[in-house]
Amino acid sequence: MRMRWSSSELVKKLGSMPELDSSDWGTLVIRRASKKPVEEGGWSIFGTVGPASRRSTRRLTALAANGGAAWFGWPSDEKLEALRTEWLKTADSEARQEIAVKIQARAFETLPYVPTGQWSPVTAYRKNVKGVIIAPALFMWNVEKT
Repeated sequence: MRMRWSSSELVKKLGSMPELDSSDWGTLVIRRASKKPVEEGGWSIFGTVGPASRRSTRRLTALAANGGAAWFGWPSDEKLEALRTEWLKTADSEARQEIAVKIQARAFETLPYVPTGQWSPVTAYRKNVKGVIIAPALFMWNVEKT
């Protein structure tokens, strides 16, 4: 039997009590950047989505562990940062693969972020819509209605 969990159900299973807080984008961005305690308007966890292509090993954004300059949550781990730097400076593909394995192992030890699910949009287009570019992001050009 295959079980599907929503992010909030998974967060509850992990021992936290998620709070749904609806807001405009500007408010979310300000609160997300706050390092204050939750009681003072800060946060302890937030969910986000985006195309997997933006989270690729090439950019290593989600794996940044350089404290205040890292993705929200500000993880700090010198070993992970050294591996990221080594990967970025290495041109040899086989060496990069070996470093990537080390990065992944260290990320599982330190957990700079926790993926809680995968989201796949289901999209349908009318028969008279042509030129849609199927890609990891939505492109609003090349589209025409016939």
